[in-house]
Amino acid sequence: MPRLNFLEYRPDVSDLNSEYTRLLSNVLPRGDGYGPMRSLQSFTDALPGTFRGGIVARLPDSTVFIFAATDTRLYQLDNTTLAWVDVSQNGDPYGTLSADANWRFAQFNNIIIATQKGAVPQKFDITTSAEFEDLGGSPPQAGDVVIVGPFVVLSDLVDDPGRVQWCGLNAIETWDGTNSSDFQDLADGGRARCVISAGGDVGLIFQDSAVRRMAWAAGDERVFLIDKIENADGILAPYSAITALGGVYCLSSRGFICITAEGAITPIGEERVNRTFLGQHGASAPAAVGAAAYDEANPQLVAAAGDPNRPIILWPYKSQGGAEGAFDRVMAYHTTLQRWSPLQFSGEGVLQVSQPGLTLEALDAIAPGALPITGAANNGSGLIRITVASTASLATGDYKTISGVGGVVAANGSWTITVINGTTFDLQASTFAGVYTSGGVVAGSLDAMTFSLDDISTATLPALAAFDTAHRLGFFTGDNLEAEMTTSEQALGMRRMNVDALWPITDADTAYCALQKRDKLNGEATEGDESLIDADGRCPMLDETRYARAKMRIPAGTDWSFATGVDPEVYPAGEF
Repeated sequence: MPRLNFLEYRPDVSDLNSEYTRLLSNVLPRGDGYGPMRSLQSFTDALPGTFRGGIVARLPDSTVFIFAATDTRLYQLDNTTLAWVDVSQNGDPYGTLSADANWRFAQFNNIIIATQKGAVPQKFDITTSAEFEDLGGSPPQAGDVVIVGPFVVLSDLVDDPGRVQWCGLNAIETWDGTNSSDFQDLADGGRARCVISAGGDVGLIFQDSAVRRMAWAAGDERVFLIDKIENADGILAPYSAITALGGVYCLSSRGFICITAEGAITPIGEERVNRTFLGQHGASAPAAVGAAAYDEANPQLVAAAGDPNRPIILWPYKSQGGAEGAFDRVMAYHTTLQRWSPLQFSGEGVLQVSQPGLTLEALDAIAPGALPITGAANNGSGLIRITVASTASLATGDYKTISGVGGVVAANGSWTITVINGTTFDLQASTFAGVYTSGGVVAGSLDAMTFSLDDISTATLPALAAFDTAHRLGFFTGDNLEAEMTTSEQALGMRRMNVDALWPITDADTAYCALQKRDKLNGEATEGDESLIDADGRCPMLDETRYARAKMRIPAGTDWSFATGVDPEVYPAGEF
């Protein structure tokens, strides 16, 4: 039998002697097969509640501002402490967010606009604001906001769900019909769920059962020319729509599609992953395929994110067997290779984030073991005596770095310390001067940090990130997840086969192979014992069956870059 490659993932169709496979886990498509998916590494403190939407804003000087929402509050990340600061209007909660909805955000120049149907649209000037406030001009309450050309466009309106409305020309607080501000009631198609910028001055309006194109017509009294796209189905999950290379990708009522700005439609999930995602398989499908079905009661978790470093889109979702309030599966699509792969990890939302840059002083403050300083005084002998909440983690003779002390600036530096009691210690060989005013921190341990300092060096570059189930924002910079790849199902005509060994084609030092086998096509496959790759690169086994898939498992934490397939040692068995 020739080499068996790990083929294109198409769980919707039978893979018997085919060019597809139905079973993969935690791998990403490559031109030579599949590569690893790294685990999520937490970076920030926890949000006070479940993540329900967010945005990363930037100034022209690349300063990064990160905002996140919970059910009733808005937060900004403190780029120094990596804690979340409540920036809700007046510190008060907003109206409760619907269970199937998220907050939506858009950036217009220096202004962040946030919307949800239970609140007046909010604004925050990232150069001056300390908290959100009402967007002026009496805009309608809306579930969605987007920028199309020089306009803020609102949709999913509370009072007019079949309407889209936009502000004045470069005037985000003009909503009274002047300066090109206007609205359009859509004749059919149902609720206007969201509008997605398709690039430049064009947006796509996604409705319950239709899609419309809106294009800014400068100088035309209609402002936007809005046309219905023929043969376009409505959207199933409004947060699934995302602009990426080639058009706008989304989960429509019939499955995954791509729509260009001109209205051309490509069904990217048809006969590939649609039936699997929508739970339309029969009982004869492999159990792992049936378990991948989407829970339609949680459309808010199907919030797409694009990887800025690779042409890959992630659609997280809650499976029918997943825990409430979080996604437990992800469908990944490589837009260049036009191939899918499934991932299995949990979280509350995936998004594209630029890490805020951190100074060495900021690292001191967030490293594990950091101690805030509450006082700096003369110890009576001319040395600087530092006060903290507790010295339990310190010992005489420790070498510690002090930073950020106000007033007694001579304390800032690195010192050998002498612990005096439960709350104070002296800086050996120091000289006291000044009057303590505020601030200061005893540095924590950089070795104990949960993310790599290498990641900080590219802090302003965008990367794929996610909120985990503990409400912490993190990046996919951890160890590789456990990966599983399976070939298509093989048969030697009607003859049974003996399988003596599988030779993995991968650069992984540690890999296991096993055989998934069954004797008839309407039976459930069983898996044989795993075999570890030996010093010769061979996974020995002795199995006999009629139908077989070869499976490779690469354990979590293994360093590897590619897996192409297996070379099998197979020959016909002695009987039919």
